[in-house]
Amino acid sequence: HQLYVNDLRMQAMAPHISSGAIAKSTAREIGEAAEVVFTSLPGPVEFQDVTLGPNGLIHGMKPGTVLFDLTTNAPSTIRGGTETWTA
Repeated sequence: HQLYVNDLRMQAMAPHISSGAIAKSTAREIGEAAEVVFTSLPGPVEFQDVTLGPNGLIHGMKPGTVLFDLTTNAPSTIRGGTETWTA
């Protein structure tokens, strides 16, 4: 499988890139390229930006793409996003 990575900090991506991962400049580009996406973010605000923001995953993800959120998130963020994700 091909691994795609995106992070605001290049040093966080560097070890993965050196092992063969492909860097993408936006979360949207990750959504366009991947069938399975894992997010691990600092909190609900960052999660919403990465998933629903102007260059967020939702704008690139194809139907059937799976998102696993490993963020320390708020239940209200996840529950509140359900309608958005299934639209």
